[in-house]
Amino acid sequence: MGHKLTPLDVELQQRIDEVLHFIWDPILVAGMPAARDEYRGYSPVVFAMIKEGADETEIGTYLSNVAAEKMGLKQIPGKSAEVAAILIDWRDTLKEKYAPLADGNLYIQVAELDLRNKLSIATCMNQSPRKPR
Repeated sequence: MGHKLTPLDVELQQRIDEVLHFIWDPILVAGMPAARDEYRGYSPVVFAMIKEGADETEIGTYLSNVAAEKMGLKQIPGKSAEVAAILIDWRDTLKEKYAPLADGNLYIQVAELDLRNKLSIATCMNQSPRKPR
């Protein structure tokens, strides 16, 4: 049985897939809907590298090697480094976004529908839920 991915991991995987397809795109298929999954085979390796703390140089080198050795392509100078920087930026942005969920102090309270079924309200607060009166 595999382990459950955190919301951060799910979104990070999605962003990696998008960056590889729409920005890295060494074989220029980003505009072709039928080729949307073209680079998905490389996403798990990039995801693992990012989760293990790889830096821009390591990720850029991996992407350059994939383009050169697996695809037989010559990369545009700096392209893999640019993509690696974007991926690292996504990692850092998502860590900040999901930080409140990771610290265990965030509780979500959801107010029930009012008696007239007009609206529901959800509030997030950094305190323990209050006991009902």
